[in-house]
Amino acid sequence: MSPYLSIDFKSKYQSFLQVCIYFFIILACFSLHLPIAWLSISSGLIVVLWILKFDYLSSLKVLKRNPAALVALALLGLYLLGLIFTKASWDLGLKFFLKYTKLLLIPIIISISPSERIRSLGLKAFLFSSLIILFISYAQFFNLLPDLNHFLPKDTYKFNDTEGYIVFKGYIAHSILMAFAMFMMLCRFAYTKKLTYKIVWLFLAAMAFLNIIYLVHSRTGQIISILLIVFFVIYHYRIKSLLWLLMIAISIFVFRNELLPLVPNKILETQHEIVSHDASKDSTSTSAGRRYEIYYNTISLIKNSYGIGYGTGSFKEEYANFVANQHTFLLNPSNPHNQYLLTTLELGIFGLSVFLLMFYIHWNLSSHLKNREHDCLAKGLIILIFVGSLFNSLLLDATEGKFYCLLIGLLLSGYGGKKPSFFKIKPKQSIKIQKDHV
Repeated sequence: MSPYLSIDFKSKYQSFLQVCIYFFIILACFSLHLPIAWLSISSGLIVVLWILKFDYLSSLKVLKRNPAALVALALLGLYLLGLIFTKASWDLGLKFFLKYTKLLLIPIIISISPSERIRSLGLKAFLFSSLIILFISYAQFFNLLPDLNHFLPKDTYKFNDTEGYIVFKGYIAHSILMAFAMFMMLCRFAYTKKLTYKIVWLFLAAMAFLNIIYLVHSRTGQIISILLIVFFVIYHYRIKSLLWLLMIAISIFVFRNELLPLVPNKILETQHEIVSHDASKDSTSTSAGRRYEIYYNTISLIKNSYGIGYGTGSFKEEYANFVANQHTFLLNPSNPHNQYLLTTLELGIFGLSVFLLMFYIHWNLSSHLKNREHDCLAKGLIILIFVGSLFNSLLLDATEGKFYCLLIGLLLSGYGGKKPSFFKIKPKQSIKIQKDHV
């Protein structure tokens, strides 16, 4: 076979797989709201097709220019090192490590350098699926749809007093995804010039916000959605926003008694849940109380390890051993519902530092994106995961973890390779010596 034909075949083969990877990236973005099997298959195929593409040298060149990918690989490398030295059983350690391999989505998506059009299609796919889920959630509330539980997987289409009007996902995942969808709608409102479209996007954003606050009972989503709105106002209106926010804060303080009925009950009950929680009685168990108890015990475990950590996947067994002789019914939680505590317990203070460094680098790189809307979206996404990780182990969770890795990889793939400010070294200024003329 002629070497020219061989090169031509290789080029066509890689181009075909590149198009396939683009397709599954867009499908994965759309699948974020769907049953987890859709997301697992589409994201898994992204990784498999990237391996089969056999274009590692060019991918490495792209990755070397993008610190967002390198820091994600560094964090995954720490989890691999933690697997080698873990105190957990091998099966449990490997199970947890595989959950963290979703971090590979960040460097893989960045390495294939998707175009502006592909990035836009991926974001639109997520937004489109969000609107579908929003419509179904409201349709349940108004009893406009028949009971579909006979045709859908168990507990994916339901209403109950604990979770609210959810579709496919649990109430925490639903509210987190919908909070970012609301933020995307606000960004569309800000960057769309036509007045009619602005009104439509603002209306849809309001509907998404009301869905999170009143139709789905997740404190995490409620807190995140409010913070994203505050960030949106500050990002787009700068100094003017400070005056607006101050006026809103004063109004809330003055009319706090009148506004109290508008506050979701779950937020109002948080303090009472923590105070009334009794670790030895299942009858007094509450969501906030359980989290407080797990946080307290996990911090004690971290202190016992002197900040070094116990290794990847070690939480479940170490926690069970720690509370074995205590009066508690919470003997074996799967995770501490706090990603910072989980990372510190597994990888120590150094691992937590790298995890926080990842957020810092991602935030810094977003400022160098040419597309200002993507910069705003990336920063909103980082705020969402940063705050949400205080109340849940979001990097560990299947949907929320892939949601972050998939979208941040897509957004930061638009980074052009210019070194961010924290890598810049100011060159020494040369001193010119002028000779005196005789």
